[in-house]
Amino acid sequence: MGKTTFLEHYQKNLCEKIQEILDTWRNGEFECICEDNSLSNSFSGFVDISIKSKNDDKKVVAIEIEHKSSFNGSFSNVKKMKKWAHDSQNRKVAMYHLFNEDCNISEYQIDEIFKFAKENEKKSCGFFYDFSFYPVTDYRETRETAQKLVNSREFKARLWMLMKLVELV
Repeated sequence: MGKTTFLEHYQKNLCEKIQEILDTWRNGEFECICEDNSLSNSFSGFVDISIKSKNDDKKVVAIEIEHKSSFNGSFSNVKKMKKWAHDSQNRKVAMYHLFNEDCNISEYQIDEIFKFAKENEKKSCGFFYDFSFYPVTDYRETRETAQKLVNSREFKARLWMLMKLVELV
């Protein structure tokens, strides 16, 4: 499914705001990439936003944005990231799923995604998972919506912990 105008701009602004935070944390050591298709070997497709060390592309925090997505697409994103991590003992990925509060996924379906992801996380094969929600009050405010999310303590804490789990920090 194609990206809405809001999502296209929101993703770009989110990537820029995350990069600003990463630069304050580690002064240019990390890169935040929109629509990343550079994951090696068994990965097909694009990661909405990836965070990698400039020196090691085998440790990644992948951010997938579920704006108006379906359950199947969201579940597929988890499966792809899990597979990429599990296909090599040298790779680690922490997936951070961002759900729009108005997305087309029910609480029950989010629970199914969460259970599937955590089940695989427990296997200790280099895959970690977390999720949170973002509200959209005005679809014209892509930069402001991204800024609010990235400036929240919850987002920063979750991002930091995911970076620790894949040994980026």
